[in-house]
Amino acid sequence: MNCVGPNAREYLRRGFRQMADALEVTLGPRGRVVAVERDSRRKAPELLSDGALLARRFYGLPSRFESMGLLMARHLAWQVEEEVGDGSTMAVVMARRLIDDGCRMIAAGVDPMQLRRALEKAQPVVIEAIKAQARPMDSSAPIIALANAIIGNAELAKHLHECFDVVGPQGAIEVRPSNSIAHDREYIQGTLWNKGWESSSFATSGGEAILSNPYILFTTHRLSAVTDLMPIMQKVAEQSHVKPRGLVVVSFNIEGEALNLLVMNKRRGTMPTLAVNAPGAGDERFDILQDLATLCGGKLVSEEAGDQLENVALADLGNADEFRAVRSAFTIIGGKGRPTAIRQRVSDIRKQIAKTKDNDLRQQLFERAGKLSGGVALLRVGGDTETEREFYKTRCEDAVRVIRLALESGIAAGGGWAYIYAAQALQQTAPAKTAYDDDALARSLLIHALCQPARAILRNSGYDPAEILGNPAEMRLPETSHGFDVNQGKMLDLFDAHIVDPVNVLIAAFRAALSAAIMILTTEALIHKHRDNRDKDVTLDP
Repeated sequence: MNCVGPNAREYLRRGFRQMADALEVTLGPRGRVVAVERDSRRKAPELLSDGALLARRFYGLPSRFESMGLLMARHLAWQVEEEVGDGSTMAVVMARRLIDDGCRMIAAGVDPMQLRRALEKAQPVVIEAIKAQARPMDSSAPIIALANAIIGNAELAKHLHECFDVVGPQGAIEVRPSNSIAHDREYIQGTLWNKGWESSSFATSGGEAILSNPYILFTTHRLSAVTDLMPIMQKVAEQSHVKPRGLVVVSFNIEGEALNLLVMNKRRGTMPTLAVNAPGAGDERFDILQDLATLCGGKLVSEEAGDQLENVALADLGNADEFRAVRSAFTIIGGKGRPTAIRQRVSDIRKQIAKTKDNDLRQQLFERAGKLSGGVALLRVGGDTETEREFYKTRCEDAVRVIRLALESGIAAGGGWAYIYAAQALQQTAPAKTAYDDDALARSLLIHALCQPARAILRNSGYDPAEILGNPAEMRLPETSHGFDVNQGKMLDLFDAHIVDPVNVLIAAFRAALSAAIMILTTEALIHKHRDNRDKDVTLDP
């Protein structure tokens, strides 16, 4: 089954609009709640006010062609959420206006590809206008205000600000659910990873294994035989006649006779030993082991590089003041790595952060860089119920991502007003006398779309956007970051009121919205394959 021509865009537009209409009502500090029916009709509906989460609850519409448009909006919302952790609803709202106005222009005879080129030509102007508004977030008040806007809990917002103040913008901040109703935070001087010992037999006292000044073997080898560890343990034992020291093994996997050898040495008091599983998953495990080896001044004994365990010397082992482990985590305190090597490793990771666009990968890189720098903040989230704790934990994790972006790229006026200032800058780039050409059409499209987030926030708060914003083409706003505060019901300086958005979030939302709109405006055919047989009865003929 297929659909070709203007009807294809119309189907996509209708499907996209249904998603956008549902998400728009959640935008702003006074956004509404959307009730979503659960799989079991006996349960109460799920009440959601987060646009990205709400988008994940949409699976399709009765019309397969309209479902394509809806799923494009769903993908757009989640793409922005994955990239920057916020701004998904603003992106969908802007894209909807671009699609609606663009479809009308195309129906009136405008060529879609010419319109696309004009939109892409205007895109850098808008982005530069947003960047020009950036101010550094160099005080505590905007950090707390931004965190509170995301989390919705003043106490957690203050704790989160304290965590950033202690470990810095690049520091490692872990959010964990607490076993009590109270919120708390803890700071660890060292590196902490969520992988524990291989056996409880390694515990020394109080349910914890503690080794002072141990040798540490970092390896990707899978250890199972006695011969895998015996040469290394003999070298450590010979050195221990001069100064008694233990051995910690951090590897991809240790089992069987190799694990029993370490356990028996510990039980008999022959040598303090400990075996820990390497943290991370997939390729990340290799990178983390290399981080740890650098931190402790050791060499990563890599099976992939052809390193043999029997050839490992004491100089290849890492050193630290203390190695602690419990069932679910381990901590290294006082790693003896060379400071220059550690700084270089951190610098390399931060270069990767600057290049990557994947938000999950960015968070992993931030975590690695922070833990190499020597400090970890644990934010423990409490609550009356497990559901409440998980809710606040998720919101705190989002806040960590957004605040990092704000500290990295700066902040601009919130409430959609940064986009309005960008629209004003775009309007000023128009020639004094210009024909009604594609560039003028593209500017008109973007100016109206950039005003949509602010209009939605005003509308959700009970105000008439036309009275406050007027005609976008005739906007004459001051050069300062003034805007309308829907909570106080008046125009004021948004920075003084701490109503701000991270610049990176604003740019990511705009880019994604424009990309999604262009894809729909330049689509000419839709093809639906039947579920029972995806290859049969499918034709590409008009």
